[in-house]
Amino acid sequence: MVKCRLPSTEPAVLEQAFGLAMPKAFARLIELVREPDGSVIGDEGSLFQSVTGLLLADQSDAYPGTPPEMFLVGRTGMDGVNCGLVWHDPRLAGELPLAMFDPTHLRGDYLGLDARRSIGVLMGLRLAQRDPDGISNEDAMRVIARMGFDAAELPAEQPIGLRPRTPPGWRLAMTADGLGVMAEAGQFEPGQSFEDDPESFESLDITDYVAAAHEAIVRGFPATALWHLRNGYTFWAPQGMPGQLTSLMSKVYASMGRHALVARLQVEVALHRQAE
Repeated sequence: MVKCRLPSTEPAVLEQAFGLAMPKAFARLIELVREPDGSVIGDEGSLFQSVTGLLLADQSDAYPGTPPEMFLVGRTGMDGVNCGLVWHDPRLAGELPLAMFDPTHLRGDYLGLDARRSIGVLMGLRLAQRDPDGISNEDAMRVIARMGFDAAELPAEQPIGLRPRTPPGWRLAMTADGLGVMAEAGQFEPGQSFEDDPESFESLDITDYVAAAHEAIVRGFPATALWHLRNGYTFWAPQGMPGQLTSLMSKVYASMGRHALVARLQVEVALHRQAE
């Protein structure tokens, strides 16, 4: 997002800017920090930054290797660390959780179980980072209160190892980037074990990921195929968005009805091919 600015808080404007329909809690936050002319400023010193600790961002701010499941909404301005809504499947597109992604370590961490809880964590972290004299910023504290939070009860540290809710009959298989693949249990190969610690994954040859995914597709387990591809994407996308990996990912996303992720991946590929 070149100018860290949204022209308005209309739902269609937000969806165009961020790539998906905004959860109610995030839309409410954006509404509360808007300017008198209806726009939202999200640069250094803005109310948005004062409340969340973030600068406004969109997909153009994504670094190579940012998981396609992350739809960026903000960036910290430090070491490329970004924040985004995590979207796995259209049937799970309610109050999406937010996560932070660190491209230096190829690692994402969930902030909360849903959008509202995630925003509360961002607010708590921001309060903990301020100088004591700045904590009483009236406008920021007013936004916190109108979001329904008690500033004194907000967390002062980011949760580590948090896992999002998994609906009955679904499964979350952790991936090397810390965000995982979430799908109906029947779309995963029965009996396959999945590592839960992102730190345990090691980079393999790209052909290993693609071959394993093809085998899973033939056996009729698209979520297992996606799991292999997402792990390969974590390690190889920062090196150049390899076509044999990303094209197969797009096909698997489409077969699972995740067309928003097909579009999101296409944006990533286009952005980083232009940058080469």
